[in-house]
Amino acid sequence: MPAGAVSSQVQVDIRRRTWPVTLTFSAYDQNLGRYATATVAEELVGPLRIMFREADGDVEYTCFMGSEQCSTSWLTEGESYRATVEDIDGHVFGRSPLYTVGPDDPEPPTSYDADLGDLSQMLAPLGVSGVCDAVLTMPGTHVAQSSVTDQWLACDAARTSGKSLLATLAAIGAVAGSSQVIWLLYHRGLDAQTDTPTQYPNNPVPDPVRVPPVLPVGSAVATLAEDLLERNSALTQKQADTLARTCLWLVARAALNAAQKCGSLPIFASGSDVPEATQHDLEGLTQTPSWIALNYEGPNKPGAGWQTNLCNPPPDTLTQQCDEYPFFATLQGGPNASPAPDLKAISKADNQLQGSRYGNFVVACGLANAEPFLAIPIHPQANIPTLRVC
Repeated sequence: MPAGAVSSQVQVDIRRRTWPVTLTFSAYDQNLGRYATATVAEELVGPLRIMFREADGDVEYTCFMGSEQCSTSWLTEGESYRATVEDIDGHVFGRSPLYTVGPDDPEPPTSYDADLGDLSQMLAPLGVSGVCDAVLTMPGTHVAQSSVTDQWLACDAARTSGKSLLATLAAIGAVAGSSQVIWLLYHRGLDAQTDTPTQYPNNPVPDPVRVPPVLPVGSAVATLAEDLLERNSALTQKQADTLARTCLWLVARAALNAAQKCGSLPIFASGSDVPEATQHDLEGLTQTPSWIALNYEGPNKPGAGWQTNLCNPPPDTLTQQCDEYPFFATLQGGPNASPAPDLKAISKADNQLQGSRYGNFVVACGLANAEPFLAIPIHPQANIPTLRVC
């Protein structure tokens, strides 16, 4: 570098741009079926184009680059389709829901906290029978006097009636309490791709203490990330993506509508700046997944410090404190909560800083007493500091 020259580093936050896609259908014709029209909200730029894909990912129809509207030829009754905005390398920058074509007006299937179209592609090597065999060993809900789960009964009924893999997954997901089974099937799909099957029920519940899985490109993660960026413009794209992925992962494990909850409730996301506190929160969620959804309680809640002498093993009073999760200043925390909060000796600095961050979140988001919010601990390995979204 020449004498007197000045070097500098500039950090640039690159944010993904997405194009909302709507899909409409023609009237149904008994002989010809329907055709579909996809429309994007804004003019496409660069090498982007609208594509129609079947549920298994096969391309049905491709439009010219830059087209803002595109119509298919006649579609096959009983098949499922979606429209996507993609570049020439197949990267997805927007997509419609997945619709099944039939004599009734097409309606998108409910995602059940995991995209069934993506999931059906992942599980294609197993087929319907392989999926039902996997569901047989997974924990689910039970009907009275039944030795198998409601989810397996739904799967078997779909298999017997000759339904497609996508329709079979929709039948499983339609059973109340199926969120966990859908996520276990997601893991089974990962196993199918890597040839290292997971044994169930020895490890029946995905462990939230691990870094959450990377969900498929174009999944609900991208949509939620864009919403989080709108709600907190200070987030970077990486932070929004990581928070979206973690929120969908953890909330779905609690058998809640993850997309709806993550997209509407305030979020306190403990992170890598308080690693021991964050790790304890994740361990608490392993024990009780429902603790992901909390209600603020304060500011004058009695009983603070109730847990001080209850940690086992006890904390080193010079460097540690007895931490509780859920937080004391929630309806789910404190000595009278049921189930009882999880207690653990952690770093005093982490405990105090997380408490300060939580207090700032409550004030910044204007939480009223008993108001619901999500506590989404982001694994410290992700190297994302504590975040908040109001």
